[in-house]
Amino acid sequence: MSFNEELKSAMARQVPEEMTECTAALYAMVFSSFSLSIRGFGQFGLKFESTQSVSATYAFRLIKTVFGCSPELVKIRQKDNFGEKNRYILSIDDSAQTMEMLHTFNMLDSEGTYVSSGIDRSLMTSPDDTREFLKAMVIACGYIYEPSKSFRLEFRFSNSANAASFMEMLESTLGINAHLWEARRSATVYIKRLDDIVSYLAACGAGKFALDLQDVSVLKEIREGAQRAANCDIANTNKMMEASRIQIAAIDAITNAGRLAHLSEPLLMAARLRSDNPEATLSELSKIAGISRSTLDKRLRKIIKIAEDL
Repeated sequence: MSFNEELKSAMARQVPEEMTECTAALYAMVFSSFSLSIRGFGQFGLKFESTQSVSATYAFRLIKTVFGCSPELVKIRQKDNFGEKNRYILSIDDSAQTMEMLHTFNMLDSEGTYVSSGIDRSLMTSPDDTREFLKAMVIACGYIYEPSKSFRLEFRFSNSANAASFMEMLESTLGINAHLWEARRSATVYIKRLDDIVSYLAACGAGKFALDLQDVSVLKEIREGAQRAANCDIANTNKMMEASRIQIAAIDAITNAGRLAHLSEPLLMAARLRSDNPEATLSELSKIAGISRSTLDKRLRKIIKIAEDL
């Protein structure tokens, strides 16, 4: 089971006990993911579609708790280029029940026309109501990436207005600066800062999952730090080996030109030391010679200069 599936399953395990909390949770699902279906002759209903049974089942239980009715829930097996998958469709076909739900969530104007003018915060009368709203948003339209790959929490909407309203709520309620990505027929609100994702999950009561994300982050930092150190060691080794190759090539050029005996005693000592220890670092050579690293470096550089002037 993926991290996203585990999170949703844990959140949807139990319907809230308080009626106001159930109402706030159902409002989140209707606001974000339900669509109005018009069938003609004044008949209309509500529909919710999902590829995850946990989301559809949670919506079903909320509707039964808040309104006392049992909507139709069907599973459809579909095939695409990636194989078979299930799709769950929850439908409320009774116009009177649909009208009652929309009226409860203030989605009807004075003339009984359906409206969607952003999140109605008056439907959340306590911090617990807000918690259940935020939790239901994850269950209904949320998606969290595998932490081992990326830190990102998304919420997918059918229109930009609802997405913008949710972004404003995140800013005012949790201080989260979310981002918006718009497509032709959808809009996605996404959170990519780890601290913000942790804050959201904590606000939903999903503290265990928030801690899991932090643990993954710490492990990532340790691995990345170790990798950086290893890369640095490799780079330093390569640099040292290249420097040694240039120094030995210069010594060979001077030797082949018959000019080695003309070097001063300090330079001759440096040349002999490098030739005898081609894989040693400059620090190791300076300890053998009993001189400072900078002094030995200057002597070897002078040998290279002499070779270049031959």
